[in-house]
Amino acid sequence: MLTLLELKDADLSDRLDEVISDLVTLKPLKRYAGKKPPLSAIERVLHAICYKHGFLFNLHADVKSNETTTIYSLTILDDTTLRPQGIVYAKTLYELFSKAVLYAFHIVKGG
Repeated sequence: MLTLLELKDADLSDRLDEVISDLVTLKPLKRYAGKKPPLSAIERVLHAICYKHGFLFNLHADVKSNETTTIYSLTILDDTTLRPQGIVYAKTLYELFSKAVLYAFHIVKGG
């Protein structure tokens, strides 16, 4: 399983298979084992985690930091205090939402 520090790295695009293999070990996405889960399924899981555990998320697209690609970030916030719980970075929205689900599971599990 990827560490929290690795999930924050925007340069994990070459390790997307590892992100996906960790993702499909989670109970809500186990039916996609051996496959790439659709983005819509990942979005539903992220929504469910945020709704159940009192998180909000803030999405930011930085188009100026890199000439060839947009760097996306997603900050997970406590919905009562608005205190940041964590942040992940990625080069694609698929990777960003996948990492956000894994990061949120780490937070919920106390990891």
